[in-house]
Amino acid sequence: MGTRSYYPPEPPDFDRLNPHSYEIYRQSCDKPQELREFPLILIPQNWFDLSEVVREQQPKVQQALQQWQVAVEFEDQCLRIDRPAIPRHIIWLPDTFLGKSFQHIAQGIGKIPTGQSLQFQNQHQGAALRTLQMGWQVRGIFFANALFSLPVSILNLEKVLEDLLPTTLMERCRLNQQLDQALWRILTSGWEHFQTWWSQNRSTPWPYDSPQNLFLSILQADFVTAWDNGPGQATKQEVQSQWIRSDAYETAHRCQAKYFRELWFDDVDPSNQRQSHGFQRWVDSWHSLETHNWWIVAARDPAGWADSRPKALQIALQTYIQAFTHALTLAVPPVQWPYGRPQQNQHTSKTHLIHSYCNLFGFCLWDWGEFPKY
Repeated sequence: MGTRSYYPPEPPDFDRLNPHSYEIYRQSCDKPQELREFPLILIPQNWFDLSEVVREQQPKVQQALQQWQVAVEFEDQCLRIDRPAIPRHIIWLPDTFLGKSFQHIAQGIGKIPTGQSLQFQNQHQGAALRTLQMGWQVRGIFFANALFSLPVSILNLEKVLEDLLPTTLMERCRLNQQLDQALWRILTSGWEHFQTWWSQNRSTPWPYDSPQNLFLSILQADFVTAWDNGPGQATKQEVQSQWIRSDAYETAHRCQAKYFRELWFDDVDPSNQRQSHGFQRWVDSWHSLETHNWWIVAARDPAGWADSRPKALQIALQTYIQAFTHALTLAVPPVQWPYGRPQQNQHTSKTHLIHSYCNLFGFCLWDWGEFPKY
């Protein structure tokens, strides 16, 4: 790949480009709110008084940005993506303990999609993974921003992201932030109890050295599951063969929220045999599978410490149920992959194929129809 530029570049010479390019350029100028890269750069506290242009000229920043660029270009090559530019917005962090902690957890979450050993069969999947990876970068920034209280005068991240990202993505990120925070509280408040459950129910040693390590492993496994049920279907022999209505996803989501209440707080009606049978099958699935969601059962193990749970853990479980119930829109995937091909509902009862493309500014966008042939 050649040398990359950064958004916004000089206006292109449209006489040398195909007619479709002008429309892409116009849309990019009218709608700059798109996913982009967010490098996290540590700088001394007193550098926040400098302009962004002067900050970027500092040798320490130049070195960090060069390392970041090499990593992004390598990932693009692996995904068979050729972007004429790399749209980015630098997130400046203070080079302090809190700033480094922010960077560590945010980057840990942001690298989850590209840190997996995934196989690709077509260009749809590479584009989907890059889109997801940039979305997870934002998810990591949201979570770290909630976890670490950096000075608002230095880091007004929510306002910055609102100006740069689509409204629908911001809404999904806020819902994910609430879920991630609730899960974090469960793991930190029940840390010793989860270790006890593991020693009683697993033959292997406790594999996690910190709540953060356990937290990231759960998010990583959740991503792999979502990938296998979405873009990853293109590499499987048996794939989803039809579009699943959004109300089916919503019904399953509400049912799982109800099961959480039943499992963690014994909210089961024995007289309702159908409800009781469905709940028991759900619980058995967690017990029978060597799943990353073992913590769901461990949070209320009838053979262990369920009746003596710490107050903080009980509150965290209630908060998680509330956040999970509220995150109904997250249950419906914006893109489905019948027969391994990306499709989206175009505000009608019909679904249509979509395709990805990189515009002149390097934004990875999706549009209706199959891959165009120019």
